[in-house]
Amino acid sequence: MVNSAIQSGRAAPFAVADLITAISAVRPDPEVVALGLADVVAAYKLNWPKPVPLMLPERCRCVARKITPMMS
Repeated sequence: MVNSAIQSGRAAPFAVADLITAISAVRPDPEVVALGLADVVAAYKLNWPKPVPLMLPERCRCVARKITPMMS
């Protein structure tokens, strides 16, 4: 699935949406994995040197708050 998303000629947002849809169709519970892979595919398609967490933090905001210490 990841290879087909990377090799598709579609723009990065559409390739990422296709990847998330394909993973969710097979098994809907690994949403976090799908979003993490989507960040990786987006970085690759946009020729970024490293993935940037764009989609995953939106879904897992409550987890990030528990892990990240609050700065006062």
